Amino acid sequence: MTVTFTNASTVNKHNWVLVKQGTKDAVVADGAEAGEANGWIQPDDDRIIAHTKLLNPGESDEIKFKGQIAGFYEFVCTFPGHSATMFGEFKFLQSGQR
Repeated sequence: MTVTFTNASTVNKHNWVLVKQGTKDAVVADGAEAGEANGWIQPDDDRIIAHTKLLNPGESDEIKFKGQIAGFYEFVCTFPGHSATMFGEFKFLQSGQR
């Protein structure tokens, strides 16, 4: 499975960070400490399942998933100030599930 994230903004940088359920706020806080040099993501954070790079307006990035990862996750933009409105739930269903 491939997820493609395109930053549709014309002015702001964004990323797409997939995290374990219930951890998005802590991931965002730790990302703020990691700073822009790390794309607002704490390196080696085991709560992060996958993420795009920090994208400029109009840029895209892909994440390819392999293996079985069925379950419920959260996604969030970790750029400072964006997580208040740029988040959601992400469901990976097993084959044949709806």
